[in-house]
Amino acid sequence: MSRKPPDRAALERKAMNYLGRYEASKGRLTAVLRRFLARHGMVEEGWIGEIVGRLAARQLVDDRRFAEIRGRALKRRGTAKSLIRQDLSARGVSAEDAEGALASLETETDDREAAENYARRRRLGPYRAEKRAEFRLKDMAALGRRGFSSEIARAVIDGDHRD
Repeated sequence: MSRKPPDRAALERKAMNYLGRYEASKGRLTAVLRRFLARHGMVEEGWIGEIVGRLAARQLVDDRRFAEIRGRALKRRGTAKSLIRQDLSARGVSAEDAEGALASLETETDDREAAENYARRRRLGPYRAEKRAEFRLKDMAALGRRGFSSEIARAVIDGDHRD
């Protein structure tokens, strides 16, 4: 028994179902729909661009909104702006939308606060229970891998508890 290939309506249903579960960028939704068609042995027939364009016009897909939501979540988790920019780019968000989202985040918190959040969550530096001096370089390296500058890493790791 062979399944019939998806038509435009099936592709649109797939897009709406995906958006019902996840906030997505135009690039991400396009990739999901391309994979859906590829699973059925089809290549894009122009439908994907039409569907994504229509959903964007209805504001169901908005790269700027996606970038702000994703950026805020990453910032809360303690991610530096440089890594947020990389993450958004990898998810198909344009540089312009990513910069706009980062500009709105700057008013909420800065890299120092994000580094503090990360250190608190991972119990680094002043949040370490014991042997703080022994793990100083490892803790600074952990912040460096998260995209924070050495000045910020040094200030957070050598700082005092704020709690």
